[in-house]
Amino acid sequence: IFVGGKIFFKPPRSKKVSPYIILGIGKQITDHSSESKNLYYSYDDSENISGDDYDDYYEKIKSPIFIFGKGGSEYYLNSSISITAEMELLYQKSDAKRNYTYTRKDYDGNINYTKDYKIHRKESSINQSVKIGLNFYF
Repeated sequence: IFVGGKIFFKPPRSKKVSPYIILGIGKQITDHSSESKNLYYSYDDSENISGDDYDDYYEKIKSPIFIFGKGGSEYYLNSSISITAEMELLYQKSDAKRNYTYTRKDYDGNINYTKDYKIHRKESSINQSVKIGLNFYF
């Protein structure tokens, strides 16, 4: 989902070049769910305590926020066809935390193994691109 605006420095006209800028913000949306099954051996795992928010963590990492800016010019061949050349800067950022806990109990109910870890992952990047395009207006 992106929202932005395009501002022309000169009004678009046929056989003329019109420079412009585009500014906007966006959000990618991802949905994720996973399931684990032990295929090699079976044992009663009902007494063990497990907690993992991996699905929420994965959704947040794969759903970054975008801020973008473009600068370019558009040459109108006529009122319905134009050629564009632009440079784009795209900044994206994601931030997620994952908490995992697992406690295994023996047959008597005593805790004999505990595993606990936390992950906090932040990612950001800036991408540049140059684009040339052909536009058709209806």
